Amino acid sequence: MLLDLDFDVSVDKLGPVDVPMETWLRLQQFIYREARLLDERRWDEWLALWTDDGMYWLPQQHGQASPYDHISLAWEDRMLREVRVRRIENPRNWSQQFGPFIELRHRRMGENVPLKRYHYGLRICPEPVYWGGLSGSPYSEAISWGKFVPPAEGGMFGEVFLDATVGLPLIVAAVFERLRKHKTSEKSESGSKKASARR
Repeated sequence: MLLDLDFDVSVDKLGPVDVPMETWLRLQQFIYREARLLDERRWDEWLALWTDDGMYWLPQQHGQASPYDHISLAWEDRMLREVRVRRIENPRNWSQQFGPFIELRHRRMGENVPLKRYHYGLRICPEPVYWGGLSGSPYSEAISWGKFVPPAEGGMFGEVFLDATVGLPLIVAAVFERLRKHKTSEKSESGSKKASARR
């Protein structure tokens, strides 16, 4: 159905209709319920609201008439909705973890909680940005979202674009080397202090 050009997505024939107040209230409650499920991260219950043939469409432009002739923010069938949910649940998806959760509570639910930004980060990813493996969210871009403290304010982050089997051993070796140097420096300082004390 994603590429089924015969699937009617036109809104030209749609117009206002009169519905009983009870139906209107039920529609309102449905929308409120959907928003609450999303805000509370109850993804499986949100997925259960959909019919198997339901399509999730977020147009990219105001007045966009079709998902077929212009890119959309989302145009998803059941499988892609489930992929989206599993991706959000993945622990490697840092951009959907604590910081954004606090932001949702603060902005949407009106809770008086301070917004949280990340100060430090390290990512090893084998895919450059243009392949899409980062889902459009490198750390440098996250600064503009308010998820990361910019370097000018003390934020520190590194992104290494290579396979983890190559990069991780190099990073671990560098950390151990630095720890050894630090330990040697401490011993040297301690020895100097003892020598001074004996004099």
